Amino acid sequence: MIKPEYGAIESAKHLSVETAIRIETAFSNVDEIKKPISVKATAYPVSCEASGTKTNAKAKVIFSLVYLSEDGYKKLDAEVDALTELSIICSSVRVSVKDVRLISNNGYSGVCSLVFIGEAFDSFEKRCFSGGEGVVVDCFDKKVDIYYKEKTAKQTVSDEYSLDFTVGEVVSYGAVARIDRLSAGLGKMVFEGEVLFSVFALPLSDGNDIIKDERRTPFRFELEDGDCLPDMRVLGSVNVMATNIRIFSDESKEKSVVTADVTLGFSGASVGEQTVKLVRDGYIRESDCKVILSKVELCSFDGRKCFNEKVATEGCVTVDGARVVALLGERVEVVAWAQKDGRGVIDGILKADVVFKNADNGISVTSCESPFSVDFIEEKVIKGLKVELNYMRARTRNGVIELEGELCVCYNAFTVEEVEYVEDIEELGARKDLGGAICAYIPTKGDRLWDVAKTLGVDGEEILRFNPELEFPLTGDERIIIYRQRS
Repeated sequence: MIKPEYGAIESAKHLSVETAIRIETAFSNVDEIKKPISVKATAYPVSCEASGTKTNAKAKVIFSLVYLSEDGYKKLDAEVDALTELSIICSSVRVSVKDVRLISNNGYSGVCSLVFIGEAFDSFEKRCFSGGEGVVVDCFDKKVDIYYKEKTAKQTVSDEYSLDFTVGEVVSYGAVARIDRLSAGLGKMVFEGEVLFSVFALPLSDGNDIIKDERRTPFRFELEDGDCLPDMRVLGSVNVMATNIRIFSDESKEKSVVTADVTLGFSGASVGEQTVKLVRDGYIRESDCKVILSKVELCSFDGRKCFNEKVATEGCVTVDGARVVALLGERVEVVAWAQKDGRGVIDGILKADVVFKNADNGISVTSCESPFSVDFIEEKVIKGLKVELNYMRARTRNGVIELEGELCVCYNAFTVEEVEYVEDIEELGARKDLGGAICAYIPTKGDRLWDVAKTLGVDGEEILRFNPELEFPLTGDERIIIYRQRS
């Protein structure tokens, strides 16, 4: 009877789920709207709570409507809460908006599709056969990633800076957070990146166009994690949870001071590594046996990757004799993406409301939508793809409005590998006696030393001791001699 021994493979599989819901809310105080100019929607994750095997996620959507009144450009905001249920347990959820539009029906309402995206790593443990008394095993070492529990925290990033003009009206504002570097420390995960604040403002002086001002503010945040060690990797993300921008204008100095605050939500998991010893094959010297094989899919984190890609689109709208004065509601929407044969392909749409002055100096607005496709090399498995807009510009050429933008593409890269190993060995009964004190064995072409030893039920060292001339893999023409001690 053998005395089997067992070990375990600990790893995790990546889970991802996405759901979209329709959001609509009405704007109040719309009596002074003379002409709608642009509507945009900004989504902020609020909370996510596990309930059984699911996650209840909550978000806030703020619609902003820019319009012309008798007094010029104005802005209205409308806020709505959104709830949904995701089919996996996750510590953080990110949200985005698509298909933002304005509808008029006894007033004005903002409509969009709100997308909730949840991701998680589901840890698992599988039993594996490791050997035991009376069993000869063929082992191999395998490095396996260990994903520790996800941690979350918030931090407020603030900045104050001056504008070289007196702001009369804030038309729109927003903030985007980006991670430039993730690193592991002793008991902490370190996030380094920047927040891009943007303000669309109308100067106090008459007759001026909308001015867009941008400010990049760096941040560094240490997320506490008792599992983290300096030699580990970090799998992390950042979301903008809330944005608040205040502007104080000084007419006498023709300057304005911007005070910007953004609440960032950080989510991270430390990734360690361990080497496990797995059994490729095995046999019992004195007995026939059945080797039970199993397979496991291992997901190894290779790092976070980012790149910028410029996209230029063909003309989307014809406007004769017009001059672009502002872009509002700038956004990028991913329609589909796929990965095949070591390449990734992203198909999407650049969208913006283009405000322009026509030949008679009147203000007009048109919505532009221009498709794009980004093709890039990536042999690793892509998870958590995120596409954001660095900038967008519009120009008129031969009476046609053209859009140009730069995209920031970020994702996590993984190596996904299916590994076969011995889960168990069953003893079937006494091995057939080959007979005689001397055994001659004719192998099969391609046999390794292990194959011969398993067939004969002896150690490989014993085979080589009696047959030192053997060279593996075998040709099939050899005659292998084994001397057996007879009782």
